[in-house]
Amino acid sequence: MNSNYNIFLIYENLREIVDVVEENIKLELKKRFNNIDTTFSEKFFMIQHNEIKEEYINGTCIALYFGSKKACESEKCNSLIDIAFESSFYIIPIIKKGENFYDIIPQQLQLIKAFEWEDNSSKNELTLKVLENLGLSEKDRKVFISYRRSDGLGMANQLLDILTRQGFNVFLDKYDVDIGKDVQKEIYNAIDDKAFLLVLESPKAHESEWISKEIHYALRTYMAVLIIKWYNTTIPIEDTEDLLRIEIKEDELYFDKYYLLKEDIIKTLIYKIESEHSYGLLRRRNVLIQSIEKEWTNSYRQFIYLNNWVLYFKESRNEELNRIITITPRIPQSYDLYILDNISEEIKDPSDELEKLLFHQAYSIDFKQQELLKWVIKEKLNIQVLIPFR
Repeated sequence: MNSNYNIFLIYENLREIVDVVEENIKLELKKRFNNIDTTFSEKFFMIQHNEIKEEYINGTCIALYFGSKKACESEKCNSLIDIAFESSFYIIPIIKKGENFYDIIPQQLQLIKAFEWEDNSSKNELTLKVLENLGLSEKDRKVFISYRRSDGLGMANQLLDILTRQGFNVFLDKYDVDIGKDVQKEIYNAIDDKAFLLVLESPKAHESEWISKEIHYALRTYMAVLIIKWYNTTIPIEDTEDLLRIEIKEDELYFDKYYLLKEDIIKTLIYKIESEHSYGLLRRRNVLIQSIEKEWTNSYRQFIYLNNWVLYFKESRNEELNRIITITPRIPQSYDLYILDNISEEIKDPSDELEKLLFHQAYSIDFKQQELLKWVIKEKLNIQVLIPFR
């Protein structure tokens, strides 16, 4: 890899919070990379305390400033903040709940919205924000909820409301399939677009043919699946024994026409959904990358990873064109093509021609979306949108 992920921690005291944050970030990084069998697991991470070395500035960088009066008055901390600004780092000021923002945040950071640290549970939300701005967690968070209406509708509606307020784009068939539409086609298209399946394993969920179809479709396209199992569910959904499950205990639910989640479990559950969502999309990207590597690595003398999940193959062994390849874990969008078409300006490829390929996993793309993609590339004969090698 030709770029690194670097996290700079700037502080004078609050070491107990700094250590909690650092440990949690490392755990999430390990989950995302060490458990994935790909060359991306060799990516180099550096977490630095109160220093910003010049050799790491060219990587993907983020600075966390832990606000305190002592840090605000520290020449060293202020100098590091200046370097972070000059180097265009993403900077997150962190303040303890109840502290006066202007007393502990230096002037150069006062236009930036701070993260409020309430207690140790805040580490999860902060970690996800760090990973999101390093490009390791999706900012565009989408989820498809699979459920049995007869006993799961209440919780499905509850999660729709909660996740939407958390910034997720949520698909729920009750609201998102219009009258007169092909239900199966609409659902498969939505699964491809969301790329993360959240299954409510209520007591009657195993009876639903639709839930089984949705899970099988998701697994066939290497999507992440997370099952929320209710305490009173005795029969599991068929062929899901090896899938990740969270079990909701009896005292974590209450009944009001339907079973609903109590407030105490919601925060923990949302973090788990966010974490598995980002990990699942990363895994799906890596499946795509592995298929591309396997097909073409031996055909070129050079193979380079660039930013934004772009791969660059050059110096063909058999007179093939140099290739720029990008991938998307969801249905391809016009913005994906924009990235692909403009990356050539950065690499300054010396060849007369350059082939640009966008790979995706989606089996079902709406006709209108297909027409839009064709329109975007209609005059660019060197751009193609393809499914991966099988």
